[in-house]
Amino acid sequence: MNKLIKIELCAVITGLLLVGSTAGTVASSPPAAPPPGGTLAQRIDQRKSERATTLNDEDLQRVTQTCVSAQGKTRLIQRDTISMLDNHSKVYKKIDARLWVTIGQLKLAGQDTFQLEKQRLALTDKVAGFQSTATNYAQVLDDTLVINCQADPNGFQALLDTARIYHDQLRTQSIDIHNYVINSIKSTLATHVSDLQAKPAPNGSN
Repeated sequence: MNKLIKIELCAVITGLLLVGSTAGTVASSPPAAPPPGGTLAQRIDQRKSERATTLNDEDLQRVTQTCVSAQGKTRLIQRDTISMLDNHSKVYKKIDARLWVTIGQLKLAGQDTFQLEKQRLALTDKVAGFQSTATNYAQVLDDTLVINCQADPNGFQALLDTARIYHDQLRTQSIDIHNYVINSIKSTLATHVSDLQAKPAPNGSN
């Protein structure tokens, strides 16, 4: 039993190392999640209000002339973003599943899992925050693609600015999760591995 748990713990630690990102900067006034069931026009108005977007004549002309091209680039970003978010979601779910199994195995081995269970719940909260931001980011990217940007350059600019903020939030949340699993959860798992190595199996071997 001890050998099986040690193998599973090593697998969990390996999985934790898959989660990583570079740090980003979050705006001081983050955008709010749009109300459920809202329309495109309502979401655009919300973003313009949040960002207080009012372009001057020169910027209005620049955005009007370049926004269609920017929408084409945004479509590529959206494709890569959806793939990235899906990968993060799969990794986080895999880590949580392994932690759940490992906690059960540790209990069977007589280990105190209180700390690890608390850390798993904290990780769940962090991942939920990441997923919420990801949902809002995906919505803003969708809105950026369908808005009539030449008719509403202020709205288009507000959506772009909001998308940048959500992108930075995702990067920050991702690195926070990475640091938490490496500095906290991995440390707890390593302690359990050490305890199991020091504790002989019933047959006298580890």
